[in-house]
Amino acid sequence: MTRITAAPARPLPALPTSASPAAPALLGRLEPLVPVALGLHGLAVLTFLHATVLGWVLVSVVLALGVAGLAGWRDRTAVLIRAVTLGVVATTLQLDDAAYVTHLLQWYYAIVATYPLLLLGRAALAVGPMTAGLYLLSSTVMMLRVTVDTSLVAAILRGAVLLLLGTVVALAGRSYAEWRQRAEDGTVAVGRASIERDRSMALLETYFAHAPVARAFLDRTGRYVQVNTAMERVHGLPAWAVAGRTPAEVFPHVPGMQNIIDRVVDTGLPYGPRDLDVRAPGDVVAGRSWRVSAHPVRVATGSPTPIRVTSPPTDPSALLGVSVLIEDVTEAQRVRRELEHAATHDALTGLPNRTMFAERLADGMRRAIAGGDRLAVLFLDLDRFKTVNDSLGHVAGDQLLIDIARRISDAVRPDDVVCRLGGDEFAVLCEDAGSVGRAEGLATRILRAVVQPIGLAGRPHVVTVSVGIALTTGIEQDPDELLQAADAAMYAAKDAGRNRYAVYDSSMRSRAEELLELEQALRGAVDRGEVGVAYQPVIDIRSGEVVSAEALARWTQPDGHAVPPARFIPLAEELGLLDEVTRLV
Repeated sequence: MTRITAAPARPLPALPTSASPAAPALLGRLEPLVPVALGLHGLAVLTFLHATVLGWVLVSVVLALGVAGLAGWRDRTAVLIRAVTLGVVATTLQLDDAAYVTHLLQWYYAIVATYPLLLLGRAALAVGPMTAGLYLLSSTVMMLRVTVDTSLVAAILRGAVLLLLGTVVALAGRSYAEWRQRAEDGTVAVGRASIERDRSMALLETYFAHAPVARAFLDRTGRYVQVNTAMERVHGLPAWAVAGRTPAEVFPHVPGMQNIIDRVVDTGLPYGPRDLDVRAPGDVVAGRSWRVSAHPVRVATGSPTPIRVTSPPTDPSALLGVSVLIEDVTEAQRVRRELEHAATHDALTGLPNRTMFAERLADGMRRAIAGGDRLAVLFLDLDRFKTVNDSLGHVAGDQLLIDIARRISDAVRPDDVVCRLGGDEFAVLCEDAGSVGRAEGLATRILRAVVQPIGLAGRPHVVTVSVGIALTTGIEQDPDELLQAADAAMYAAKDAGRNRYAVYDSSMRSRAEELLELEQALRGAVDRGEVGVAYQPVIDIRSGEVVSAEALARWTQPDGHAVPPARFIPLAEELGLLDEVTRLV
């Protein structure tokens, strides 16, 4: 750096005679040390207290200005200006930016123009050292300002180069202050983000602990780390009782649980939901049903909070653990089983209904054809059930059906299927019937069981049943046709006198069809006036005179064909039309 020489110093006014001549000399010796102390102090502060990206730039410029300022201090003609300038700067340390600049400029021009008149003697030299104490107590930005200002005075008096350097330092100081402010704002933002994160984690932990769904977190070795309150209720054990243990150790009676955890740990893929039945005699959770789901948890940072993760499997080392969700579905399973049972079973007797019987019949016929066996269907219908039901009431009728269902079930083999088709009709599916004789033997046992007296309304009653038997032919058949064949054989048994069985043959089909047509015709015959009364005279055989007349019901169809009473009276009784026919008579 080129040395700038100052003009010859002008003589200063003499000090008063009372002043000690040693004081100015001492101040003169100390005065050059002031900028050195100021520079070192600023360097120490920047290095150890305010290390920033701009620190090394500021240090370099401050050192350069310190050297230039020291050169200016050596010029004794500028002592007064330098001392007063330090004093002026010391008075402006606590001002804001705008007031600081204005105040400094005003004092500077006043000093430049009038300094010979303002201060007398070398007493002004004391101003410089005194301001050093204030300087040391100032902030870093103010330290830079003092250093820059003292150098600016010298620069203005000595050259434009130092003025440019001072401007750079001033701008750097302002940039440094703004940077610090932004850093502080960023710190606040980070702090706020940290608070929000802590708040979110607290909410997540609270939800995990008190969620109504049972959740647990297991580490990558399959050991319990954390369970919530709902999981404690499902397990029937407190959290401390399962911590650090595997599901196989806690629940040896639920092996499927450990298998689920091992599968997720090995594959890194979710598994479930899967229903598990708990079978542990004497255990608090015995007889319960659990629906278990497990999901891998991969968290790069943070606490091992159970979170369902659906990301693809990665390196096994990235697996943090397994999140397990258990839902107690015992009641749901019970309701489901009840609904399924209601859909396939009769509500009154508890026997399989027509729907389930059709499924069992179709499956049995396929097995019979595949195995070369014969299958038998027995169609049962109670005799005169309507009379009992109407005379004793529906409660007695329901009790009768329940008792008959029990008797039929007791009479058949364990593998046979008994169902209630509806009303007073029952059916029995007998697989491996073999021959007609085996089916006939089964029908005989049923007849004997049903005919036993039954107590209804406080009195014993005897009820009979008619049974129709139909067997498969060894070739593929329609299940409905086989059931219809057994139905036709049952009607043949009724026609033969009831309380008996009949085996289906082909002739019964036409008879059954004829009976069906007759049934449909009889339902409208009364309304159409086809059923009339015929009076048959009663003659005294001794006198040969007509003594009375007997009213008889006669059914004449539109084509003139007369249906015998023996045909349509029993049918009217079965269909519940007997009262209407009787009123005509």
